Amino acid sequence: GFYRATRLFADLLRRDQAQQTRWFLRSRHALRHLYQKICPWDSRFDDFDQLLRIEPGLKAMLPAEAMLYADYIGILTHVEARYRPGYYPGKVTYFWARDELAAVKAWHKEAQSDAMEEYIVPGTHMTSVTEHTAILGQYLSQCLQKASL
Repeated sequence: GFYRATRLFADLLRRDQAQQTRWFLRSRHALRHLYQKICPWDSRFDDFDQLLRIEPGLKAMLPAEAMLYADYIGILTHVEARYRPGYYPGKVTYFWARDELAAVKAWHKEAQSDAMEEYIVPGTHMTSVTEHTAILGQYLSQCLQKASL
């Protein structure tokens, strides 16, 4: 989709990975602003206001470059688009957002490991780190306690 289009464009212009990342983040951010105005009813933008509350510097359609790197969902989207899971010879711990479990089965098919542990955090990816931080923190604490044994 969108990642491939920006990567193809950057490859055609022989841009390095850092420039590709900047283009992806900048164009993704501007399009989110545009789509939110055009399609305010679209549920894909429900979390955008929460992101803006976390980082007010992202309120501008074309924010300073440093602000784009504060959009952790944008960064993760960019990294995820390039990532191809495989076998990991150890234990993997997953934290899934309860309202966004559609990708779990597909991820299990692609990512293999010797052991797996899963936690379901209430809400979406965004609300799991804004409204449900206490629960996420409890899960992380449990994982760290298990790892130190």
